[in-house]
Formats: sequence, C-alpha cells, structure tokens
Amino acid sequence: MKKLFIRKILFLTMISVNMLLLTTSCSSDDNDDYIPGGNGGTTELKSNYFTVSANGKNYVYSNNSSAQPTSPGNGFSVATFSSAGSDFDNDYGIYNMGSLTVSYTLQGEGTYSLVSDEELAAVIIAENNEKVISIHAVLGADGAALYETIRSFGGTAQVTIKDGKYHFSIENPAILKKSVSMGENGVQMPENVELKMEDVYVR
Repeated sequence: MKKLFIRKILFLTMISVNMLLLTTSCSSDDNDDYIPGGNGGTTELKSNYFTVSANGKNYVYSNNSSAQPTSPGNGFSVATFSSAGSDFDNDYGIYNMGSLTVSYTLQGEGTYSLVSDEELAAVIIAENNEKVISIHAVLGADGAALYETIRSFGGTAQVTIKDGKYHFSIENPAILKKSVSMGENGVQMPENVELKMEDVYVR
C-alpha cells in the first residue's frame, strides 16, 4: 500500500513536470508583478519570480503562467510555475525558458526543508507533520534539462499564506541537481544550478 502511495506522488509530480515542458512552448499570461527592462537578467521584478544561477550567470524568470494541477489532499499539494524567458526580450540563449514544479506538505507557514520526491513521499506516509518541499526545475526550450532538490544539499524555503494561497520564497540559493538531459542544449547545462524564489505563488 505504501509503495502504491509513493508511486502516486511520483506520478502526479511527473505529470506536472510534463505540463511545464508543454507550457514553456506555449504563450503565457501577462504578469502584473514584473516591469520589463533590458536583457541578460536586468529585468526589474517586484515579486512572483525565480532566479536560476548557472555557470556564473543569473537567469531571472517571471511567473507568467501558474497552475495547481492537483487538488490539495492526502497531506500534500502540487503547484507549477512557468515563464517564457523570451517575454523579456532577453539574451538567455539555451536558458530562455524556465519552469518549476513545487510539491509540498500542507503544514502551514514556516521554514520548509527541500527534499527529493522519494523523501517527500516518505514524510507523507509517516504522517509526522514535517514541513518539506520537493522542487523540479525545467530549463531550456529547444533541448532542456531537469533539475531537482535533495535533502542532503540542506536547502530551505520560507512559506507564507496569503488569501489562502501558499507563497514560496528561497532567500539563500538552494542547490538543485540535474537528473535528466534532453537534446544537445540539455547536455551542455551544468550538473548543478542554484535557485532563488521571491514570493512565488499560483496566480
């Protein structure tokens, strides 16, 4: 029974990741939380964005499109956030699009540990009320790479709740490990990237 439950969580997460791969190639809704301005990471953002650091450069993505593909239940929920980097008229090259899948326990506000999907599933099964989040990041459009959080990397996220919605922030950059490469561009991307989030939530 526990193995089936773990498979369910992993299946829901992978559905969300696949949705992100699709949404990065589709048009996005306008985001009132950003101010367009320049290339190469100089876009000025007020909130609801995330930053990925790779090979010594920062790539800033506004949360142009978001969704909650699964209804909260069984102690956890999943949210997706996507941005077509070309919306900023940037020069991001192979990093021109970025998306996140955030799977998390429903434990209210506070500090959450960043973990893998398997570690998240174990916490949910144990029903120990631990605050944990698993994050998948998809970078790139014409060829891409999938990155994920792991507990041993020691990252944390801050969660606040406003108008019933979970808001996610990562102030100290969290390390994500590459798990899948798709195409030549994905292979070129580094094994690890760093992620920061600024008040990201489902719009």
